[in-house]
Amino acid sequence: MGTTYGTLPGMDDPLDFAGTGLDRAVHKRGQQGWLEQQCRISETCYVLLWRNRTLVETLSSTSFRVLPTHDSQTQDILQKSGETVFLGLEQKPENTSLPWLAVDVSHLNEDQALKLVNHTDARFMDLRDVASHCHSVNKPETIARAAYARAMVHWHRRHRFCGSCGHQTESSQGGHVRQCTNPDCGKTHFPRTDPAVIMLVESRDPASGEALCLLGRSPNWPDGQFSTLAGFVEPGESLIEAVRREVFEEVGVIVDDVRYSGSQPWPFPGSLMLGFIATAKYQKITRDEKEIADARWFSRDQIRHFSQWGDETPGVLKLPRPVSISRTLIDDWLDG
Repeated sequence: MGTTYGTLPGMDDPLDFAGTGLDRAVHKRGQQGWLEQQCRISETCYVLLWRNRTLVETLSSTSFRVLPTHDSQTQDILQKSGETVFLGLEQKPENTSLPWLAVDVSHLNEDQALKLVNHTDARFMDLRDVASHCHSVNKPETIARAAYARAMVHWHRRHRFCGSCGHQTESSQGGHVRQCTNPDCGKTHFPRTDPAVIMLVESRDPASGEALCLLGRSPNWPDGQFSTLAGFVEPGESLIEAVRREVFEEVGVIVDDVRYSGSQPWPFPGSLMLGFIATAKYQKITRDEKEIADARWFSRDQIRHFSQWGDETPGVLKLPRPVSISRTLIDDWLDG
């Protein structure tokens, strides 16, 4: 079975949660003195996270914007933070750089965490919802930096103990390493991203020649919610092998002509979604009922009549979140 590669026209630009625009300063973040100096800069931006939620400001009852904070709250935030991660440097037009840091305040209760910020309309929200509902009021790079912060903070929270010997670990190199404190072990732990393939499977109606694509839905999703198929890459397999395996396991369809289309960080909690288009060798569906509640072939015209994500109308078929790579794959397929 031959395999070709390509890039969809709509996938050249960074997707949501990608494109931080930061210089990660890899060669400097291991210097403790340099890091301390960055924290003393009055305009340093802090992305606050509380129990996997991101600090935002309320613009209206339905509009929220990610709220990086700095200025007079800087020292209080650092003194009361549970974990701090250096994210990188934003290059400014006047040839200066602005540091960005992620700060975890999950050890505080919500009221205590909000009191760190001198803002009457601040609250903590799920970043996916903010990005999905309030795309026009949030700069793409700010959303990307908040996603980066969320992934790093989650990794720290899950790796406080060494996986080799069980001793405590401590953060170093600006939060990009955790070091085992056991002198007989001393293992160095780095942040991990789980690769996952996500694929739009296409075919043609044998009678009319009309283009079709295969969408499915998880048993845990809201009624009527459909998306492209997806699954995690297993050890010892390539991305294309993962695409073929996942499609066959979930819907019993063999695919060929697997083409790469783009990737998206998905820090919920720590995945990298690798998008593909694949061609089905036949259209008979055999669902894995534990994984897939429903799977169907849809024409372009049918999908154009889907409702948007978040529509709670009973019986209505809905598209994925507008900020997801799944939605981009579908939208690009609709555009031909």
